[in-house]
Amino acid sequence: MTYNATPGHIEDSEISYLIHDILSITGDTRILVIPTTTSGTNVKDSSMYSHDLTALENVSNWLTTSVRSSFYTLNGTDDGMYVADTPDLTFGNGLVDSPFSVFALIYPTGDIGATTPDWLIAKEETCVYEAEYMFYLNHKRVYFDLADQSSGDWMGRSTGVDLTVGNWYFVCGTYDGSSLIGGIRIYVNGIRADTDSHSAGGYVAMEDTGAGLCVGYLTDTFPATGQNYYQGGIAAFGVCSGELNEDEVWTLHNTLKSYFGI
Repeated sequence: MTYNATPGHIEDSEISYLIHDILSITGDTRILVIPTTTSGTNVKDSSMYSHDLTALENVSNWLTTSVRSSFYTLNGTDDGMYVADTPDLTFGNGLVDSPFSVFALIYPTGDIGATTPDWLIAKEETCVYEAEYMFYLNHKRVYFDLADQSSGDWMGRSTGVDLTVGNWYFVCGTYDGSSLIGGIRIYVNGIRADTDSHSAGGYVAMEDTGAGLCVGYLTDTFPATGQNYYQGGIAAFGVCSGELNEDEVWTLHNTLKSYFGI
């Protein structure tokens, strides 16, 4: 549908339409956050799994008004969200993987990982080092990595063109569950953009670890302290089971940008 892009326009029914439209594209969606939570620290998950996240502070401090709605602005220092470990957000059993996808609509205002990587969405904890997947910004590019916990091996892909400060980007990582590095894809603004591979050891599959899911930072001592904080806006993010195809990624990109009027 076409969403109302009048400055300052907020309409609950249109938010419901947006959520419906996203879920119709992403299918078995394990977590979906649109900034409908405007105060408190309990951030609503709009998927059927209801994995509400906990913000590290009152989200009223994060709210920024956009052209047609609101989004969260994270400060790059101590802002982030998390949800404790749940099987719904795990896509490997140590022997085989299953396909899944991650996505976010972001507006970077910091150095975009030029100094240290900025974590967007990660099921990882560094204190006891438990890791499954990491979607992040590094040296101004988008990375999507998978970790084999038992062996310490990992593999990933990254994009080949720098992001720039002060622009909206829809970023999406997809994985076909094949345990092959070629099964990882990254899209920027609906277009496939991964060009480079990186790996260590002989990756087999992700493990079902005890790591929680963190958004906007990498947890150190789960969940209160962390590192690699992302600085900038985040208007939507999600994790879904299944590999989104090129048409679905493109449609999701257009749907989100249409709603936010960007």
